Amino acid sequence: MAVLSLRCSNIYLIPASRAVFPTIEGGLGVACINDYYIDGRNLSSNLLLEDRLGGGFRFNNFDLNFRYMHYSNASLKEPNDGIDIFIGTISWLF
Repeated sequence: MAVLSLRCSNIYLIPASRAVFPTIEGGLGVACINDYYIDGRNLSSNLLLEDRLGGGFRFNNFDLNFRYMHYSNASLKEPNDGIDIFIGTISWLF
């Protein structure tokens, strides 16, 4: 599945200490996918709406995040099975 996404999102970095930074991410946007049949789900359209919400922590050069993303066509076309994605990431920044 290929996704091209255009969204407005904000990431807020709130220093808790010199070494730890919590992050919060939220966004709404539009996504264009190349196939709207995904794992038995019929999304009915290549043009979808994307909602995302996430958070995490940065410890010095180590980054830990968790995100929830939802894609659907907002019931503009039936069927609208939608798809929910949970993503966890661990990164080392160098």
